[in-house]
Amino acid sequence: MRIRKYLPIFCFLLFVFLLIGVTIFYAPSWGLMDDAHMLLTVNAIWSNSNFASEALRNIFDFSWYFRPLTAGYFLLVYHFLKGYPLLLYILIIIVNMTAMLFWGVLFNYIFRNERDNSGIFINVFIFPLFFFIFTPFWNMFQYISLAEKFIFFFSPIAIYSMKRYLDTEKIKFFLFSFFSLLFLICSKPSGVYLVLCFLVYSVLAMIVNRDKRGVNFLIFIVNILLLLAYYFFTLKYQSYGYASKYNLNLLSLAHNFLNASFIIKLLFVIAVLIVFNQIWVKKRISFSAVIPLGFLCYIAILLPWGSEALVAYHISPTTPYIMGMFFPLYSYFNEKSRQVSPIVNCLLLFLVFSAFFYVISPRISKMADIKKTVNFLKSSSKSYPEPEFFLPPPFMESAHSLTILSGMKVNYIDSGILSFSLLGNGNNFLILNDQAPSVVLSDIGLGDIIYQNNSWRIYRINRGEAPQEKFTTEFRRNFVDDLKDLLKKPLLIKN
Repeated sequence: MRIRKYLPIFCFLLFVFLLIGVTIFYAPSWGLMDDAHMLLTVNAIWSNSNFASEALRNIFDFSWYFRPLTAGYFLLVYHFLKGYPLLLYILIIIVNMTAMLFWGVLFNYIFRNERDNSGIFINVFIFPLFFFIFTPFWNMFQYISLAEKFIFFFSPIAIYSMKRYLDTEKIKFFLFSFFSLLFLICSKPSGVYLVLCFLVYSVLAMIVNRDKRGVNFLIFIVNILLLLAYYFFTLKYQSYGYASKYNLNLLSLAHNFLNASFIIKLLFVIAVLIVFNQIWVKKRISFSAVIPLGFLCYIAILLPWGSEALVAYHISPTTPYIMGMFFPLYSYFNEKSRQVSPIVNCLLLFLVFSAFFYVISPRISKMADIKKTVNFLKSSSKSYPEPEFFLPPPFMESAHSLTILSGMKVNYIDSGILSFSLLGNGNNFLILNDQAPSVVLSDIGLGDIIYQNNSWRIYRINRGEAPQEKFTTEFRRNFVDDLKDLLKKPLLIKN
């Protein structure tokens, strides 16, 4: 009994210390997504003589999209911790790992076996570690500016409180869930997915189940009002900003879904089948249906933005729902016998630690490579007068961020073709990294490599006539990179 209690805690803490240890070892700094822009914006706000009104205007900015909780977070961390990005990464690890425990408690509560509580420590401390098997999950640790962290944190609190309300019918739990939903919506517009999820669940529960219809009706009324209020709020304030690309055309939605990765389509079908099984086979909707419904509703919220919204950090908050759909199977093997449980958990922990060594650790290393590259760019003018750098597609934000962080001029090659006419009068250099490893050269050639690390290379650009050609440089890859590329490809039958 002591082993089943303390070993899960030990494994969880070991993983936390490994994450913090590797992060301290590589000491990554600011990323290239939003960090540079946020540092500039926050500095301008704190430097403004009318700080209070400028801060409030930024936090409650409706012109682009409404996310006051995230904006407040930016205002604090990018000011008070602007000199300590490493500390920010460590704090993010601690907060996200705490949220993982919330999810573990939630799964144990929803799927628990009333007759056997011996698996509680495995459910709470071991099962959440399996989130790392779904590699997009790591994005919530990798990017300081990612608002999805708040969605991941508040979702289990809202779901747990709603479940408690259904079990006890005490209004305080309903209110706790309601305010958690508000925090979700104030984090990022996609946080409205859980409002939609509770709405769908309450409708199904009122139709299929014969009990608690009054309780489910209250859930329905509050969530439909909240959803409609947010819809009209979006039409008035966000339709020309964040929601301007939101397309609810059915043909467009179908096209976006068909162009999503195979794994997303497979998981979508599995989620639908789980809900269908409860409705038509079991003839009863249990609260556990919120798990597949949560995944379906999150995908439904992202789908109108296009299939490109169904990759990477966008889908990272779906991780607990994806893994949670398999929790009953995991629980079954744990309860089947004392011989089967260790085998299953050891196999899954092997996958978790494989993800740590083949996905997480290399990604932390890549974030550190950004810092090394920025430091080189900062000092480049000492060796190369009037340096000018060029970065190929697809990461326009990266060029802008490198310019801000290094103080050097980094031009984004919008067309993907680097030609003689684009070059400056001084020294010109081409920047390539493992995410943008190729560029088309026109009337120019490349000289020696003036700087390189594991994921970045900087080439000297030579002037002179040369035929147009595509130049690609190879970076070290592992089998996880190849597997991820395979799973990203849509599975379509072409005529």
